[in-house]
Amino acid sequence: AEARFNLASACERSGDETRAIATYREVIQADPTMVLAQYRLGLLLAKRGDPDAATRALTEAARLRPNDSKIAEALRSITGTKPQ
Repeated sequence: AEARFNLASACERSGDETRAIATYREVIQADPTMVLAQYRLGLLLAKRGDPDAATRALTEAARLRPNDSKIAEALRSITGTKPQ
């Protein structure tokens, strides 16, 4: 999963957001506990105009790492509320 995560990050950095999203989803399917993949996926989905999917990804990231202020802030920026 780590190699796929690195590929997703490289795709994101190069501007290939569609491939980055697909690859982050593959990473999460292989390892649902990979918080950074959930977080990056959520940010990309929000940027691409899919707030519902972004909220799902960021909510999962917040569940996995409840005290992470960056995740909480990203979720709050989309939903206007604090994660549960």
